[in-house]
Amino acid sequence: MLKSYRLRVALESAALPEPGYRLEEKVLERCRDDVEKHLLAGGIARVCGPVAERH
Repeated sequence: MLKSYRLRVALESAALPEPGYRLEEKVLERCRDDVEKHLLAGGIARVCGPVAERH
């Protein structure tokens, strides 16, 4: 699963500088808010594992 996520991040990030690629600001804001909520709800420990728990 992690490998497919990494591939998706690489491919989608590569599209950002392409001509005609546009994202509405509200979509970006919603994505950012969703990620922040996930991380604050314990997602940091799930993403980083034991390293995050030691600090």
